[in-house]
Amino acid sequence: MVILIRVIVFFVKVGIFMVKKVLGNSKIGRRFQITIPKEVREIFLFKEGDIVLFIKENGKLTLTKSSI
Repeated sequence: MVILIRVIVFFVKVGIFMVKKVLGNSKIGRRFQITIPKEVREIFLFKEGDIVLFIKENGKLTLTKSSI
């Protein structure tokens, strides 16, 4: 238990420890479309016509708003 606490403290000190939060979910529709949940749209200021990028990194998929 002491080792686990020390590891967590180390990660917090070096800024590696990140808390993940699920902001919503979406089901893939018949035409492979998804709906971005309202909370996500509001937090990240998505609006109609925005371009999103799908990025593969270390076996995980990230969706991000394009800055272009």
